[in-house]
Amino acid sequence: MNRSFLFWLWCCVLCACQSAPAARNSPPSLALVLEVPNTAQAPLWVELEFRGDRSGETVLIQRRGFGGSSEQDCDLSDPQVRTADGQQLPCVELGPGRWKVQAPALTQLRARWAVQPNAHFASERHTDYFRACLDAERFHAIGAHLLYLPEELLRAPA
Repeated sequence: MNRSFLFWLWCCVLCACQSAPAARNSPPSLALVLEVPNTAQAPLWVELEFRGDRSGETVLIQRRGFGGSSEQDCDLSDPQVRTADGQQLPCVELGPGRWKVQAPALTQLRARWAVQPNAHFASERHTDYFRACLDAERFHAIGAHLLYLPEELLRAPA
């Protein structure tokens, strides 16, 4: 991977993180890691570390509908969630772009998912520009389409 690719990748991620509003009653605690693919067929792995919900039931959501695109939940795959000590937690799919995880209240969690190589760059549909695009040489994402975010962070402040 060349340096300009990594620079643009970082810019996309920074914009995506800034689009999430702050949670009520506590400052968000987020850490984001990207694993850049080393071959043309390898996925880009995204990892997000955060504190689980107070209720012990954390819902992860991929925000939808930006730019007229409603299919972006197809761009993220293989979601996995672990505790800080590495214990794998089961993810239950609640619907397109929504997953639920059970963990003790406010546990530090690490979610991981993949963006598979796709043909969105070659697409003639303008809405595909608003999806996570990945090929052998380029990566592109706008806003929060790249991320599963804890639902608590997406709630409007009171």
